[in-house]
Amino acid sequence: MEIALAIIDIALCVGIIVLVLFQSSNEGGLSGTITGNTETFLGKNKGKRKDRVLTKFTMILGIALVVMTLILNAIFIVK
Repeated sequence: MEIALAIIDIALCVGIIVLVLFQSSNEGGLSGTITGNTETFLGKNKGKRKDRVLTKFTMILGIALVVMTLILNAIFIVK
């Protein structure tokens, strides 16, 4: 049972890594604010749907990873 939970834990780790790599970077950050990046509202929100979905799945996998790790920790402490 512990091995199956450990494999699920590792799969969650790999899933989070893959999802983070698929997300686009925020290149505009502070440097865009300082230099006066003039993006319109409509241009700024183009293609953000994919990023929102990836962010949501990353958060869900992150919570699942924390719960799974706590369960594994509790199992191995009891032994």
